[in-house]
Amino acid sequence: MESIYGKVLSFIKTNGPSLPIQIAKVMEKDTFYAGAILSDLLAKRAIKITTAKVGGSPLYYLPGQDDKLSKLYDHLPIREKEAYSLLQEKKVVKDSELQPAIRVALQMLKDFAVPFDHSNVKMWKWHLASDSEISEIINPKKPDIPQIQQQLEPIQQLLPIEKKQKKSKSVSQDDFAIQIQDYLSRYNIKTVENISQRKNKELVSVVNIPSSIGELEMFLVAKNKKKLANSDISLAHQKGQSKRLPTLLLTTGEITKKTQQHIEKNLKGLLLVRKI
Repeated sequence: MESIYGKVLSFIKTNGPSLPIQIAKVMEKDTFYAGAILSDLLAKRAIKITTAKVGGSPLYYLPGQDDKLSKLYDHLPIREKEAYSLLQEKKVVKDSELQPAIRVALQMLKDFAVPFDHSNVKMWKWHLASDSEISEIINPKKPDIPQIQQQLEPIQQLLPIEKKQKKSKSVSQDDFAIQIQDYLSRYNIKTVENISQRKNKELVSVVNIPSSIGELEMFLVAKNKKKLANSDISLAHQKGQSKRLPTLLLTTGEITKKTQQHIEKNLKGLLLVRKI
């Protein structure tokens, strides 16, 4: 019996997840006898069995061969294939955010979808994702300031500090919006999401800024006022941080030397301020 067990385990080790009929053939026994051997190995936890089936039969595999279960994909129903692809890409998803059909499909994907609770929220994780990988997705680290500073260097070159301009008269809502759009167009800055707009006062959005290392996403705050206060800068920075993005602050008003020094000292790499 030991030699038969060894032959079965050796076959699965070499060939990966296998059908009972394949194992019976290598044993030179019928499927009933092979099934008895496989049941015994399962009881000893020497092998594992899939929930998904190929032609009505499950696959048997060794612990540690979970990465070889992808051969089951072609035999999954269409909805389970969709759920499989989604979870493989995202690594972790919230049950409450899923379409009902995908939620049901994940419940059927016992070989690939692992349910767990996080802060009383039901979630699903990809079976090959490590605990550290899942933790990083669920609880992302705060942006690394030196890294953000490095990313902002191309933007600082793209948006050079402009010469002081003469104070202009207060502009209408349309003129203010046009000024912002002209500025964005001048530097090929694309609006990703419009968040809020106050008449003749402020515009808030998320934008993509081109650079030598590709498009960089930033939180944009545009203010129509004669002079920026430190409170304006702090509030803009806080809003950007809530989105986990560096902030680009545009203003029609004066940018004092003291303001620039405050930014350099406290918010370098996290906030840029430019006059439009």
